Amino acid sequence: MTSIKATALCSYSDSESDNEDPSPSKKRSKIEESKNGSDFFNLDSTSDESEQDDKKDETISYGGTDVPNTSFWTHDLGDVSCKNTLPSLGGDVNRQQNTYSIIVPVKSQLPSNEPRHSKDSNSELKKGHRFIYCKKSDTSVAKRKIFYVHHKIMPYLHQRNKSAFPSKVSRSFERQRGIVNRLVWCPRRDYSHLLLTASVDGAVRIFNPFSESDDPCLQRSQVHSKAIRDARWTKSGQQILSVGYDKCAILSDVQTETVIQRFDHPCFVTSIKFHPVDGSVFVTGGDNTVYIWDIRSPTQPVRRCFYKDTVGQVQDICFINDGHEFVTCNDLVCRDSSDRNIMAWDFNKAVCVSNQIYQERYTCTRLKLHPGGSHFVAQSQGGYMAQFSTRRPYKMNRNKRYQSHKVAGYNIGCDFSPDGSILASASADGKLYLYNYYNTNCLKSLDTGSEVCLDVTYHPVLPSTVAGCTSDGRIVLFQ
Repeated sequence: MTSIKATALCSYSDSESDNEDPSPSKKRSKIEESKNGSDFFNLDSTSDESEQDDKKDETISYGGTDVPNTSFWTHDLGDVSCKNTLPSLGGDVNRQQNTYSIIVPVKSQLPSNEPRHSKDSNSELKKGHRFIYCKKSDTSVAKRKIFYVHHKIMPYLHQRNKSAFPSKVSRSFERQRGIVNRLVWCPRRDYSHLLLTASVDGAVRIFNPFSESDDPCLQRSQVHSKAIRDARWTKSGQQILSVGYDKCAILSDVQTETVIQRFDHPCFVTSIKFHPVDGSVFVTGGDNTVYIWDIRSPTQPVRRCFYKDTVGQVQDICFINDGHEFVTCNDLVCRDSSDRNIMAWDFNKAVCVSNQIYQERYTCTRLKLHPGGSHFVAQSQGGYMAQFSTRRPYKMNRNKRYQSHKVAGYNIGCDFSPDGSILASASADGKLYLYNYYNTNCLKSLDTGSEVCLDVTYHPVLPSTVAGCTSDGRIVLFQ
C-alpha cells in the first residue's frame, strides 16, 4: 500500500437531476427562483456566454448515469491509500512516466470556495469526471491470477480417463538462465494447470503452459542464494518446499511470495519428498544422511537416518507402502561392492532395512513409484530403467528393462502416466521416450529440439499431456 496525495476535481450544479422530466413552466420557474435567490457561491460574475453554454448541456451521461455538467471545483481528499490495481476503480486509465491518471465518474459533488483547477497540459479533463493522481509503484503490472480452475482442465476433473501418449510438441517457451533440475505439476487437480520449475539460477518459477500469453510465467521467486536441486508442492497447492546448494530447505507461500519456514542443514540438500499421508512431514537427503522434518518444528529435524558406511549424496527419495517405508538412491559405488545403490529405510524407526536391492555397479539418479503401489522403477546410469517390488526383499524384475533412451551420466528423470500404463523418460539425446509399462516396448519418441532432455512429468488430469525440460533452460509441452 502506498500513501499518496489525491486531488479530485468535482463538478457542482445548482440544477436538480434530470432523471425526472418536469414541465416547461415548472422548469422555467425553478430557473427564475435560482436567479432571484441568494448567490451563495458568488456565481454572478460569470459571463452571459458561459451561462448560455451551461444551458446547452446541463447534464451528460456516463455509463447510464446522468451527471451535472457545470463548473469544476477542487476538493482536498487528504492522505488516502491506493492499491497497485488501479484499473479496478472503473474508469479510463492513462499511464504516464511516474503517475497514473485515472478518470472515474463523479458521484458526490462537494462545493468548495477554492479557485478553479487548471487543466493539465499532459492530460485532458473530461466533464463529469475527476482525476486521481498517484505515484507509480515498483510493480507497475498487476499480479496475474494464479489459483483458478482452467477451462481446459475442467471437463476432466470428475472423471477418470485412459492415458494416451502425446503426438507432437505443442509449445516451447522460457529460455531460462540455467539448467532446470526439476519439473512438477501441482498435485491439486483443480490447480493442475500450474507447473513448477527449479533451476540452477536459484529461482522457483510457476508457469501456466496453457496460457495464450506470450509469457506463461506467472511467478518467479528468488528464495535461494545458490542453485536449487529439487522442489515440491504441498498437498494444498498453496505452498512450495525447495532445497538447494545453499544448505537449507525453504517453505514459501505462492500467493504472497514470502518465506514461511527455513530448515538449515549442515550439508548440501539434494533431494526432498513429502510424506504421502502426513502432509506436514517431509524427508530431505544430503551427504551420507537422511533427515526427517516436521513443518511445525523447523529448528531441528525430528529424526536422522544414518548408515554405518559412507553412502554419498542422496539423489532421490521415494515413499512406499503407504509411507511406512521409503527408498533412497545414492551416488556412491565401490569398486568391489554395490550394496549402497538403493537402500530401503523404516520411516518410524529411522533404520536401514535393506541395502541389497540393486546389485549392478551403476548409480541410480531417479526413483518413481507406480500408481498401483506394487512396484517402483529406478533410472540407472547403465542406460535403462529397472523395476523393483515394494515388498520385501524388494526384488528386481530382471525380465523387464526399459532401455531405448540414453542416460550418459546426466540426472535423467522419469514419470508414470496417471493410470500407470505408460512410463515416460527423458534422454541424453534430447528426446522424450514413452514405454508401455507392462511389456517394456517403446511406443514413441519425440524430439525436444535440444541436446539433452533432463526431466519429464506427466499431467495428473489431462490424458495425453507431458512436460519436459532441456539443458538449455527451455520448457517443452507435448500434447
